[in-house]
Amino acid sequence: MYEYETPINLSDIVKNYEVILFDIYGVLLENNIPYTKTIEVVNNLSKSTKICFVSNTPQPVQHSSNRLNIYGINATPQNVYTSGEIAREILKNSSKNLNIDNPIVFHLGPDFKKTVLEDLPIKTTEKIHDANILLLTAFEDYEEKLDQYNSMFQTAIANKAVCLCANPDIINPFENKNRYCAGYFSAIYKSMGGKVVYSGKPHSEIFQAVLNTLALNVKKEKILMIGDTLETDILGANNIGIDSALVLTGNAFRIAKASNIHDQINILKNAFKLKNIYPKYIINII
Repeated sequence: MYEYETPINLSDIVKNYEVILFDIYGVLLENNIPYTKTIEVVNNLSKSTKICFVSNTPQPVQHSSNRLNIYGINATPQNVYTSGEIAREILKNSSKNLNIDNPIVFHLGPDFKKTVLEDLPIKTTEKIHDANILLLTAFEDYEEKLDQYNSMFQTAIANKAVCLCANPDIINPFENKNRYCAGYFSAIYKSMGGKVVYSGKPHSEIFQAVLNTLALNVKKEKILMIGDTLETDILGANNIGIDSALVLTGNAFRIAKASNIHDQINILKNAFKLKNIYPKYIINII
């Protein structure tokens, strides 16, 4: 088992890896504010090492790479992997992936996340009872509204609609409160008896996409995932068989609230044990 006595510097281990995967939110950005020095390190690293960005955003890769460019991150559609893009691939071959030959999609989520369906030759509907796929990108910031979709879910489940969750995150901090993400609502759907398919971390498809492209022919022990969330970044990396590193920002920082690094490490070690999710490293990027 790993020791985790103190965080190690990314610069001390980067030589051991040929491909490095970075989570975006909580690692490079926080509440849409960039970690400028971290971005500088990542951009410099990209000159000598293959890097990519792996995110549970329901947006297609083109939209995500454009947004990352705005923050000064050297991203392209070829090195960005999103749960939204994986959802698009699932929909393109719904017969194989969902056992649905003639997909009819009902999108549950804000209008700006409809980009996940952009240019897809897929029939959509505004009536839940006509759908055989419930594409879920919804989020909610108010706890009193967390049951707002239950009756809709009952209708969809009665019609045997498959829920495609395009963001498996359950709860994310946002502006000093909890944001309940699509993964939270998909869990409700599943608890009510519905079938759910996930397109992002910690599930294997998004990691396999990296292994099939950027990391093709690279040994798994030469691949590192860097993230701030145990349940998605670290668990997903562990499950696919690549190394993982937890940064002390984002969700990890919120878990390990303490006045000194020794106490932070101890809090995290307890969290690892409680969740049975262990990164190989705790790291500082800068």
